[in-house]
Amino acid sequence: LVGLAAAVALEVFLGFLIPRMVQRHLLDSRSAAFQHVAADLVADGLLDPDTGTPVNAAEFDAAVKLHFIGVNVLRVILWDSNGSAIYSDDPSLIGNALTSAEVDRALGGEVVVAVPDPQEGLEDLPHPVREYYVPIITGLGVVGVFEVYEDITELDSTLAATRAVVWTSTVLGLGALTALLFVLGRSTFAILDRRRRQAESLMAEMARAQESERERLIGALHDDIGQPLYRVLYGLEGSRSQLGNTGAVAEELGRVSELVRWIDSALRSELSMLHQGSFAESTLGDLIERLAQSVRTESPLQVDLTLPGEDRLREGQRAALFRATREAVTNARKHAGAARLAIRVTEEHTRVTVDVEDDGTGYEGDVGVGLHTNRDRLEALGGGLSILRTEGGGTLFRAWVPLDDAGHSP
Repeated sequence: LVGLAAAVALEVFLGFLIPRMVQRHLLDSRSAAFQHVAADLVADGLLDPDTGTPVNAAEFDAAVKLHFIGVNVLRVILWDSNGSAIYSDDPSLIGNALTSAEVDRALGGEVVVAVPDPQEGLEDLPHPVREYYVPIITGLGVVGVFEVYEDITELDSTLAATRAVVWTSTVLGLGALTALLFVLGRSTFAILDRRRRQAESLMAEMARAQESERERLIGALHDDIGQPLYRVLYGLEGSRSQLGNTGAVAEELGRVSELVRWIDSALRSELSMLHQGSFAESTLGDLIERLAQSVRTESPLQVDLTLPGEDRLREGQRAALFRATREAVTNARKHAGAARLAIRVTEEHTRVTVDVEDDGTGYEGDVGVGLHTNRDRLEALGGGLSILRTEGGGTLFRAWVPLDDAGHSP
């Protein structure tokens, strides 16, 4: 879109610039031609090089009509250095002393192209008309000025044809560019969508592999560590009961028993976290609800939930959102010092968003490895992650993934 906007701006600029440049070039060419005629009149001895006046009136008139008056040139006036008309193809204009800014500029050595003033009395000439003020330059400098009136009907037709060609080319070029960008955009979106789906498929496979490993770990921890811990605890309690409740050995056995109970409690807590359910078999709401229940059981943190009634997520999307939510909840428990936590899941037509907001100490701008990893997962799926400080001083964590255009994930 930025490229298309820049191309449109450039094409419009060129659409106005090129006709102006063509007009300037044509006017400069005509001015140069009139300068050559004036120089030839001086070189042929028809103009006095000292005063700029005609040497022989009849020969000068014939030469002017031969070289100047043509298909487009309508009138010629010769002004002397004092600003008086000393020759014209219209004898009624000879002797006029009309001083104008254009004549003064031409007497200064500048070639001037102007639009005639309506007060100059050109009703007898066809329109449109341009007037050229061409200085007559000799070894003494500027000795006079030729004022030439030219019918620019043909010039305007040329410019109109140029504008038509330029704008037609502009429209066709922009049309072709728009079509090309549309095709490239569709192709790019298709590639991005294919990569997003590949990422989702890969993450779903990873989630299933991790699910299998999670089940294996739960069994291993429960059977290979949990059960032996019970036997150790029973042995310690049995030994302590035989020794009685007094004495250094009994006290030491009591401390070891308490340590085993603490290890057992921590192990049960971790097993509870691991046993939160399968991404394939559970909805996002179910997973978050079990996560909230674990937090309520293990900490004084108050957790409020707002969950949708349906789940339109694919397995990879569900896994990425839940892991990001769990990371946000863990950070709130460990670092924020919060007393209250609100988890809101919002399903819109185009995306699913999870907000985790706490009333803790607030986000300090540091992003750890866990958040970086979750952000990468979400961005690979076309989603994202943001962390903001709320007005009350807490932290708002937001994660989202896109849904299909139809609002359903296949």
